[in-house]
Amino acid sequence: MNSTINKEFRKKMKKNSQVTVEGIRKELMSSRFIIQSHNKEKLRKSLSLTNDLYLLDKTLLNPQIHKIHSKSLYERFIKHKETKSKKIYKFLTLLHSVEILNEQRILDSIEEMRYQIHKVVSESKSIWCLGSIEVEVVSLGMMRKIREEDKFSDSEHRKLDVLEKLSKRLRKKKERESESLVLIHFHGIVTSSSDYNLERFNYLLRLNPTWNKIPRQIELKNLSTSFQGSSKSLNENLKHISTYITKGGNDWYGNKSYLRYKIGFDNESYDSEDSWIKKNWRRNEILKKEQREEGIEDVLSLNRFEISLLTNVIHKLMCQRRDKKGYLIHSKSGKYSKDIYQNYIKSQQKSNKLPTTLSDFLN
Repeated sequence: MNSTINKEFRKKMKKNSQVTVEGIRKELMSSRFIIQSHNKEKLRKSLSLTNDLYLLDKTLLNPQIHKIHSKSLYERFIKHKETKSKKIYKFLTLLHSVEILNEQRILDSIEEMRYQIHKVVSESKSIWCLGSIEVEVVSLGMMRKIREEDKFSDSEHRKLDVLEKLSKRLRKKKERESESLVLIHFHGIVTSSSDYNLERFNYLLRLNPTWNKIPRQIELKNLSTSFQGSSKSLNENLKHISTYITKGGNDWYGNKSYLRYKIGFDNESYDSEDSWIKKNWRRNEILKKEQREEGIEDVLSLNRFEISLLTNVIHKLMCQRRDKKGYLIHSKSGKYSKDIYQNYIKSQQKSNKLPTTLSDFLN
């Protein structure tokens, strides 16, 4: 009898232990890191929770990998620059869509963007385009909270306005009301032999129904000519852009990426950590308090699930090509890729049953 009681007791203890462990794991997955946590620590702890620790040094989020890819992209820009044809340079930013935190939905939306960019470029005249697909986790909940307590800058107003309008395209009300979403966008260099061809390319971009509903969803602008009072050469521009668009992470300052929410569109223009801190910690009493204290949660930090999801999406994008540069889009006029079209069709036919949202993953 005692042995039967002990057996039942052990079963109950084991079950209770599993429930406790799973409860702790769920809480950890949705928790954020403390202030001053380093990227490597965030990655290691997040990936270990989802059994993806092997990705720690495999993506653009790793500084060494980022450096290799940044250098390679810069060399491609320089090689194009050194061809004999006349070139006018532009920097293209295209905000394609927002998606829920679902890996397959994100990848499908990326393939849609890739196909549509290739289609517009191929139908244009004398256009060359090379750039990077970017996936940014955005916290609409945090941005709305800050808007209520303080004034936004123009960049922050614009970003929240764009995100809220893009989110209206999501399928369900529950999805549209998500605290966090993913912004899928493209940054790249566009060149042409004439201003007319660039204007026509810009016009064709704006004919796309996915990209013409929201002001400033497309920006095709000149490269900067100066930085901190000094002139900026074309090579310096290309090097800076190569570094920036291969960053992988959400936020950027001091030539480093950070796994934190980016509140506005203009963080890349900051020249120092101090200027970034002043911008990000000025807004409300909660954030000001966190700047003064150590060992407490960083409310602008991505949570562990978001970091793991971001890492997995970047890795899958990279692996779409053998050279691990599947996150790049390279296209030129008159060249139409059947492979890109077929991948786009396949992505539209896939089901979205994979357990890759936070709630699906934890259930």
